[in-house]
Amino acid sequence: MAPQRAWALAPAACALLVVATMAQQDAKSVVVSLRAKWKSTSLTLEAAEFLADERPDLFWKFIDSFTTDVVSVDDPNCKQALLNRVEQADLLSRQMTKMFDISLSMRKYSPKVEFLRTLAERAPPADGSCCWVQMGEETVVTAEQLKRALSANIVSNGTSPELFDHVHPAAMPGTPVAVLYGAPGVPCFAPFHQMLAAQSTVTYVL
Repeated sequence: MAPQRAWALAPAACALLVVATMAQQDAKSVVVSLRAKWKSTSLTLEAAEFLADERPDLFWKFIDSFTTDVVSVDDPNCKQALLNRVEQADLLSRQMTKMFDISLSMRKYSPKVEFLRTLAERAPPADGSCCWVQMGEETVVTAEQLKRALSANIVSNGTSPELFDHVHPAAMPGTPVAVLYGAPGVPCFAPFHQMLAAQSTVTYVL
């Protein structure tokens, strides 16, 4: 390039540099806040729904991880605890863990969790238990009651899992459906989950 043409282009290049620098200086982060018509939903349940959409086995591995500890739903570090749990269990790749983080931040699965909560509230147990199992017309509210129910000669109760239900992989086709209502991490959840997951005589639905 001739010297005079190079100098002629120099002011334009400088102008572009100045504009780019000003644009960087003026750039501001954007924070979007959305308010739903329902109360805040459980991040643990939202995390579970994310994993279920990835693969059903990831969902059940995640649920199994709550059989030995209790998680406070009011823990301000809940999101980080969930990220740590997923990473320690090696459930997701590094890239998918980032997507998992974004999903929790955006509360992507909050509408689905709220929908499932409203379904559960239609027939809560009379004693106000936070965990219970529905087996046809029978409502089981304690681990001891569930043990007796599973030991009895169970006949098909005519109930079928819904499309949005999570069906345990040990379920045998044609067996009676047992639906567990409860949140992973609460004290009453683990005994019900462990008993139902060990059974092949019922279709365990969560």
